[in-house]
Amino acid sequence: MKEDKKINLDRKTVAGFGNEWRKFDQSQMSESELRFIFSRYFSIFPWNSLGKAAVGFDLGCGSGRWSRFVADKVKTLHCIDASPEAIKVARNTLSSKDNCVFHVASVDNIPLDDESMDFGYSLGVLHHIPDTFAGIRSCVKKLKPGAPFLAYLYYAFDSRPKWYGGIWKTTDILRRIISKLPFFLRYFISQAIALFVYYPIVKLEVLLEKLGINVDKLPLSFYRNLSFYTMRTDALDRFGTRMEKRFTVEEIKDMMKGAGLEGIVFNKSYPYWCVLGYRSPVAVEETNERPDRDLSNLRNARILFLPKYAKDAASTRYRFLQYIPYLRDKYNVQCDISSLFDEGYLRKRFNLKKSGYFDFMRALARRIRVVFTAKKHDLIFLYCEAVPYFPSIMERLLKINGLPLAYDFDDAIFHNYDQHPNGIIKMLFRNKIKKVLALSNIVVAGNAYLAEYARKVNPEVFIVPTVIDINRYPAKNYDRIGEKPFTIGWIGSPTTSAYLTPLLPVLKRFCAVNKARVVFIGSGKVSGINKDFDIYEWSEDSEIDNLLSFDVGIMPLPDTSWARGKCGFKLIQYMACGLPVIASPVGVNNEIVENNKNGFLAENDEQWYERLAVLYSDINLRKEMGAAGRSKVINQYSLQATSHNLALLLDKAIGPDKNEEQSH
Repeated sequence: MKEDKKINLDRKTVAGFGNEWRKFDQSQMSESELRFIFSRYFSIFPWNSLGKAAVGFDLGCGSGRWSRFVADKVKTLHCIDASPEAIKVARNTLSSKDNCVFHVASVDNIPLDDESMDFGYSLGVLHHIPDTFAGIRSCVKKLKPGAPFLAYLYYAFDSRPKWYGGIWKTTDILRRIISKLPFFLRYFISQAIALFVYYPIVKLEVLLEKLGINVDKLPLSFYRNLSFYTMRTDALDRFGTRMEKRFTVEEIKDMMKGAGLEGIVFNKSYPYWCVLGYRSPVAVEETNERPDRDLSNLRNARILFLPKYAKDAASTRYRFLQYIPYLRDKYNVQCDISSLFDEGYLRKRFNLKKSGYFDFMRALARRIRVVFTAKKHDLIFLYCEAVPYFPSIMERLLKINGLPLAYDFDDAIFHNYDQHPNGIIKMLFRNKIKKVLALSNIVVAGNAYLAEYARKVNPEVFIVPTVIDINRYPAKNYDRIGEKPFTIGWIGSPTTSAYLTPLLPVLKRFCAVNKARVVFIGSGKVSGINKDFDIYEWSEDSEIDNLLSFDVGIMPLPDTSWARGKCGFKLIQYMACGLPVIASPVGVNNEIVENNKNGFLAENDEQWYERLAVLYSDINLRKEMGAAGRSKVINQYSLQATSHNLALLLDKAIGPDKNEEQSH
C-alpha cells in the first residue's frame, strides 16, 4: 500500500465503506431478512459455549447490523471499525444496546488487551485490507486460549466450475474500473447493475425454481429469498470497493493455523467461506511472513500404513485413512496401505462366525511379504502390532532394515496378553507390546491411559485422540423433532455390545413408562431386548443419518482395565451430531464428558434412569448440551484440529535422514 505501509488498511477502501454504510444503514431491511442472513453467517458459531458473561469483539462492524443480534447474547461487545462514518451509523443502529463499546481503529491497532476476549468475529472485512494474514493474526492475539474466532472471507470460486470463475473475472474488470470513480458515480452505476442485472437474473431463477429446476449453483441464486434493498447494498459493495482479495479453502486454513487457530471448520453452504477456529493454547511465534508450511522430512515422503483390518474397520478409517487425503494434498506424501486382514474378514467373523486358520495364514503371508518389501518407504506407520498372538519378529525386521517406525494404538491391547486366562499365552506375550513400543521412533496413543503405559519404555509418546471429520457430521435440527418417540441410541460393534447388557433393565423400564425407544447400531444380536428396541446393521452410507435420529447417545462401560483404555469414540460421534450424551465415568469418558455441560456421567442404575428422564423432559437442555458437545468436538476431537499435529509427529518420526540421503 503506497499511502501508509505502517497501517494495515487502504484508506480509500475505508472511506468507500463509510459512504456505503451512510447510504445503506440497513434500516430498510426487515427483521426476518436480517435474522436469516445472520443465521447463515453464524451457523457454525458455538453460542452455547460462551454464556451471558462473555466479552468479545466485532472487527469491522460497519453499520452494526450483526452486532445488534450478538449484543443480546453476551455481556459486552466491542464494535470496531476503521471508518468514523461507519461507527456513527453503528452507534445509531445500536442505540438501544447499553453493552456495546465503540472504537475507531484499524485491525493492527485493536484497542483491547491481548488474550482478553472470550470470542471475536470479522465478517466481510479482512479480504479488503492489504495483509489478510496479518489481520487475522492481530485478531487472534486478542483472544483468550480456546476462544472462538469467526471470519467471512471471499472465496476464490474453488467450489465452483471454471465457467463460474470466468464470469467473475469479467465482472472484476468492471469493478477495478468502477471502484476508482467518484462515489456518486460508483453509487449510480452499482444501482443500475442491481436493477438491470441482479434483479432480472434473480427473478428468472425464482421462476425456474418454481418449475422444479435446481438453481442453487447458478450465479446470484442466494438473492432469490432476499429483498431488492439487499441486492442494491451488495452491488455497491461488489463493484464499488477498491481493494478485494479472494482465497481458497487451503489458503484460509493456512492463514488461520499460522495465526494460532485450531479446530478449523468451514460452513459448507453459502456465503463462502465462513470459517471458525479456536485460539490454540500454544503461542505462535510473531512473524511478518506467512507461516512456513513445509515440513521438509514429511514432504514427498513415502509412508507405509499397516493397519490390522481393511477399511471396513472403524479403527482403520479413523486412525489412518481419513488423514491420507490431507497428507497427500498438503505434503505430497505417497501413502501405501496394507492391512493384515482382507476386507470382509470382520463380517465373516461377527456375522457368519467364520474365520480361522486359513484366514490367519493368508494374513501372515501377506504381512511377511510386505515387511520384506518395505525398504522403499521412508516411514512405517504400524497400528497395534504386525501380527497378533505372534512374536515381535516382524517389527524387529523392520527396524533391522533401518526404517523409522511410528506406532499407533487406541485400545489397551497389552491386556490381551498380560491378563490372558491362558498361562502359556500370558507367559509368551505379556511383554510383547512393551517391546514393540520400545522399538518405535514415536508412539501415538489414543488417550492418557495408553500413553502412560507407553511412557514406561519410550519417552517419545504423544496423544492423538480418535477424531471425526466435522464436515461429515451435520448438527441435529431440533426444530424438526415432531412427535417421534424419544430415541436412546448406541453405536458400536458386536465385541463392545456386551457393555449394554447391565443397562438393559434400566432401558426397558424407562421405555415402559415413557414414549421412548432404543436403537443399537452395529451391535449384532443382543439377548434380553423387547419390542422397544431396534437393531440396525452398520453401514457407512446410513451411519450419520441413523445417529441424527437419536435424541441422546449412551456409552455404558464397566470399570475394568480394558475399558479404561477405550478412546470414547462413540461419544465423539454423538457430540459431533449435536447430541447430549450419558456415559459411565470410566477412563477417557471423564475427559470427554463435562458433567451437566455437554452431557451426564452416570455411575449406577438410578443415575442412568434419572439422567434419561431429565433429557426426555427438556428439549432445550438437549439442544444446549448438544451445542456444547459439538463445540468441544470441533475444538479438540475433529480431523480439522488434529491433522497438522499428526503431520508434525510423522515429520519428527521420519527425521532428517531422508533429506540427507536425497542430498547424496
